[in-house]
Amino acid sequence: MIPKHLVWSVGVIDEIQMLADPQRGGAWTSAVLGLAAKELHLCGEDTVVDLVRELCRMTGDELIVNRYERLTPLEVAPYSLEGKLKNVDRGDCVVTFSRNDIFMTKRKIEKETGLRCAVVYGRLPPEVRSEQAQLFNDEESGYDVIVASDSVGMGLNLKIKRVVFLKTDKWNGKQDVPLSVPLIKQIAGRAGRFGLIKSKDKDKDTDADASSNKTHPGSMNAAQVASIAASQPPGLVTALRDDSLERVKEALSTSNPKVEHARVDIANPNTQALAQALPPGTGITDLLETMRLLARLPPHTKLGLPNLEQRAPMPSKLHVFNFDSDRPDDVSFDIDLLTRSLPISERLVLAQAPVRWRDPTARKAGLAFIKAYEAKMHVNIRKELRGFGLVEALEDVQELKEKWRRQQKYTNKRKLPEDYRSSILDQDDLARLDSTTLSNLESLHSTLVLYMWLSFRLPLGFYQAPEAQMMKAEVERGIEWCLEMIREGKKKHVERVMESEEEKDRVEKIEYLSRDAVQKWRREGATPTAWSNLLDGARRAGEAV
Repeated sequence: MIPKHLVWSVGVIDEIQMLADPQRGGAWTSAVLGLAAKELHLCGEDTVVDLVRELCRMTGDELIVNRYERLTPLEVAPYSLEGKLKNVDRGDCVVTFSRNDIFMTKRKIEKETGLRCAVVYGRLPPEVRSEQAQLFNDEESGYDVIVASDSVGMGLNLKIKRVVFLKTDKWNGKQDVPLSVPLIKQIAGRAGRFGLIKSKDKDKDTDADASSNKTHPGSMNAAQVASIAASQPPGLVTALRDDSLERVKEALSTSNPKVEHARVDIANPNTQALAQALPPGTGITDLLETMRLLARLPPHTKLGLPNLEQRAPMPSKLHVFNFDSDRPDDVSFDIDLLTRSLPISERLVLAQAPVRWRDPTARKAGLAFIKAYEAKMHVNIRKELRGFGLVEALEDVQELKEKWRRQQKYTNKRKLPEDYRSSILDQDDLARLDSTTLSNLESLHSTLVLYMWLSFRLPLGFYQAPEAQMMKAEVERGIEWCLEMIREGKKKHVERVMESEEEKDRVEKIEYLSRDAVQKWRREGATPTAWSNLLDGARRAGEAV
């Protein structure tokens, strides 16, 4: 959320070409036009310059364009991997486009090459994606390869030597469609970026920071930067098979199409005014469709409502909500049915909530939130989520993690205290940590983000924001732990994970504890038992709100 009421000296907006995205572009356009900054830096593709110039002409702002070239070259490899994952090398980023393919590819690479793989994909929380990226970037972590979806193209700085496309098409919900030229270019461009190259030889560091005695590029002159860039190897792009490599070559030699329209979202006050002029009981779908038909937009802008440019056969089935993936046709009907008794302002908030509609479990949880709010005007987060397997998955993982805490002190089962022997982690426990557990944690995380989003807009009804934040941190640690443990059911590196677990608890949860409570814990000797009791008390207090 952009704090438009504050004045800033400088603002920076990255990936500015996203202002044309049909679903999310309204957020970028709102930031460009609404951020109160004396100087605003827009970073992104050159294809958006003409559009930004038109927006500046409309607002009366001055536009200064600076163009930059890559400091390290990007080259297409002469050969593919010949269909063999055993040819994956250290420093590679292997790109595929489904969660199942990512984990299958990870297992095959680890089996055929002995290289460990980090993973990055859209359903992972941003915090976990950053953690996986850090593992890949760290020369000492043991993670040599990263397997990722197209989400690797934004928001992460990765030491990628070579990008490998497993395929160059992507499932759009109905069929496989070719990747767009801009998307191929964006993903390929992650290879060999200045200062971010992972050496294939652990004893040879090619990081620009090391080459320049850890001098930041921003403090160098042009000659120094050019010298370091010349010493770095180029970024490489290839594909698993020859046909995909030809598609990559074609895309990299093709110019990106110009961005011609910025997306704008409908302002709620305008919609509320229109609602008063329509018959009582008009649904959200019909309301927004009427707004679309009546809206007078500035030049070079379009409404940011997905799939409204072509009218659907049944108005009640239109896709009208602001979301990050395609919604099924009947969602608008569900929302209208559940919110008819609410004021139009609240119905609009609920209609625009970021529910992951394509995730069946997250969809059920989101509708449960809406139903509880409509019926009781307040939503207890744990109560409403129980029964969908989400809270249960978190509790299950926490139970298994506690077993590891107990077990890590004893390497020999026969030396375990008598009361511990019945609760050690065994192969049956490891079997519980499957992809379903991980999927439920991912769904729970997106649902907690939804609750926090609603708490900003309907704070009296969604009143447990601190509890949601605490659970969100727990889920993120649980996902990280699952990713570590799922790897072929092996116990390798578990001690390293668990050694940092208690410290993470202290760092991430301490903000929810009062200063008096923390001081009391210290007076009692700062023991793990006292800390556990303190956290339990804080959690119970949160549930009792």
